Amino acid sequence: MPTKIQDFISKIFAKKEVEDEGKALISIGSNQDEFSFGNYTPPNYEKLEAAFRNYSVFASLNLLAQSIYGSGFTLEGDNEKANKLCEPIQNLKSFKPRAVEGILNALALGDGYNEIVWNEEKNNIVLFKIVDTKTLAPKWDRKGEITKYIQTTVGGISRPLKLKPEEICFFRLFRIGDNIHGIALVETVYRLLEIRNDMWESVADIFRYMAMPPLHVIKEGAKSKKEIEKVKLLMKDFRRKNFIATSEKYKFELMEVKKNLPELSKYFDIINRAISTGLRVSEDLLSGKIATSTIGSAQALMEINADEMAFIRGKLACILEEQIFKPLCIANDFEEKDVPKVIWKADISEDPKLKSEILVNKLKVIEMLLTQELVTKKEVAEKVKSIIEKL
Repeated sequence: MPTKIQDFISKIFAKKEVEDEGKALISIGSNQDEFSFGNYTPPNYEKLEAAFRNYSVFASLNLLAQSIYGSGFTLEGDNEKANKLCEPIQNLKSFKPRAVEGILNALALGDGYNEIVWNEEKNNIVLFKIVDTKTLAPKWDRKGEITKYIQTTVGGISRPLKLKPEEICFFRLFRIGDNIHGIALVETVYRLLEIRNDMWESVADIFRYMAMPPLHVIKEGAKSKKEIEKVKLLMKDFRRKNFIATSEKYKFELMEVKKNLPELSKYFDIINRAISTGLRVSEDLLSGKIATSTIGSAQALMEINADEMAFIRGKLACILEEQIFKPLCIANDFEEKDVPKVIWKADISEDPKLKSEILVNKLKVIEMLLTQELVTKKEVAEKVKSIIEKL
């Protein structure tokens, strides 16, 4: 049974531990219940994923995720043994593909997860696996520190699976306040994407009516609503087969469709410009006017400046250090100060040869748009001026 002196000493050390971790509590409180999110409502991942599946959003964010990872990184630290322990991780075949997918999910859904698979001795990492964001729920204490993850398969048929913090790498690039979950770029433009989809559906309806104008059918002698309903059913079959056989007498008239349509492209340009600002990619790529196939052309379509890219990569470096290299070092009896730092390799825009390629590709993009009459000469002048200012 502990003595009063032991209780006193325990309280002193407990207080010191709390002070080291900080005093502030997370605003939404703790969430340790395995079967609920407490007082917090998780993001609607299904809604965000549906928006991400749009062809131009998918292509844009894939390109952005690859550009953020770029040419990779090196590890630098004072402890050579710790450096040598961590360096082989990058050579794992599963590391880069899963890291890029984690970044992509963070951009599209706000949260991205990789499972970190350890060897039997729990002192080395052997594999990285992508985890469906929709199935994983982080659990946290009152300070906002994640204590475990609970995975439930879609439908909740199987028993929830507990995963330790060191078994998951949580990619979360943008946050507001002390929110546990990240903010998705798709979420910031979700309403604009809905508007653009509605516009495309309206355009499809216009072309549909132009190709196949509405048909006005008149049944001679019809005297009741019931007879008109029969005509509607008959015409559905006519639309499918393109012929009609009946003993009754009908009169057909094509309804006039106005050919003078409004200039819609300027409205799409306004929407695409706003969406491209939120997704941080070129408006030309988002609108589907151009595609990319080389590193240089990919960088030419990025709308993230060097400072913003450095900021995002700084966050990513912290994620990799804290969630991959730190647990690996601790598992091998190194101290926290021995954990190597992630140093990103020079961005390709800083390489003189590739910088020249980027410039050439930017000009090629402008030339192609002008040739296809997708931009005016005034817009070309503005694009060229923008390129010169960034050199």
